[in-house]
Amino acid sequence: MALSDSTPDAGVVVDQLTEGDAKRVAIEKCSRNGLKDCRILLTYRNQCAAWVVPSADAPGAKTGISAGLSEQAAVDNATSKCKHAPGGSCVLAYSACSLPQWTR
Repeated sequence: MALSDSTPDAGVVVDQLTEGDAKRVAIEKCSRNGLKDCRILLTYRNQCAAWVVPSADAPGAKTGISAGLSEQAAVDNATSKCKHAPGGSCVLAYSACSLPQWTR
C-alpha cells in the first residue's frame, strides 16, 4: 500500500508473487498522476489490510492503516488508529486480503 504525502492519491495491490513486485506496482499506481512523493506505508502477506480515513481534513486528523488475520480485524485495527475532527468520523477507504498462493 503506497500513499502520497501531499495528496490523497494511493496505490494498492494484492496477489503479486513477490514483495518487490507488489511495492513497484503500488508505487506506480500511486504515481499515475505524476506524483513523486508516493511511499510504501504497508506491506502484507497471507493476511488482510485496511485503510481508514477521517471524513474531513482537519488539524490533527490522521489516517489509520493496518493489517490483520481477517478483513474485519484489519478494519478494526485501522479504525483504532484513525483520528478525526470533533463531530467527524472515520470511514473505510480500502480493504482487501492477500491470500496464500500455492504453486507446484
